[in-house]
Amino acid sequence: MAKTKRRAERAVQTDVESAFDEGIFGWYAPEWIRFESTWKWYLIAGLVDAALIGYAIWEGSWTMGLVFALVPLIYLLEHHRKPKLTNVIVSHWGIKYGDVKIPFTDIKRFWIHHHPPHVDELRLQTTSRIHPEVVIPLMGASPSLIRQYLVTQVPEWEGKHMPLTDIVTRMLRLH
Repeated sequence: MAKTKRRAERAVQTDVESAFDEGIFGWYAPEWIRFESTWKWYLIAGLVDAALIGYAIWEGSWTMGLVFALVPLIYLLEHHRKPKLTNVIVSHWGIKYGDVKIPFTDIKRFWIHHHPPHVDELRLQTTSRIHPEVVIPLMGASPSLIRQYLVTQVPEWEGKHMPLTDIVTRMLRLH
């Protein structure tokens, strides 16, 4: 009896997982949008970092100096990594972004952020405590068609603007 029940549960799980692959809309998007920085940006960032390291040494805080010395190295290592292209599928069950499956029941609300000349983004507020907001670049996919469908499944957050942290990150070209 228990084996039969487990088999039935696995069959239902497999059906749901394959349903995420049967998309209404689909496109490829990078894991993140990468902004190119100029040599002036690197020069200014290097001068600011050198000043912070100097301040840390002057204050006698060797750990703060070490952190300010390591942050640019970590940034350079991460910045040279190319974002992978992932498959995005909007299905009747939810949204699949790479290997991540987000059922509509886990999406509180959505909004599409349009900010020319940058790429439009689909932003999802989820029930997850680890990733409460998921940002998916639309990469030329039709925002109006995607919105038209998502409105029938999930509430839209009208009038929502980009968070201040994202604005500052884009201004500093950190992402």
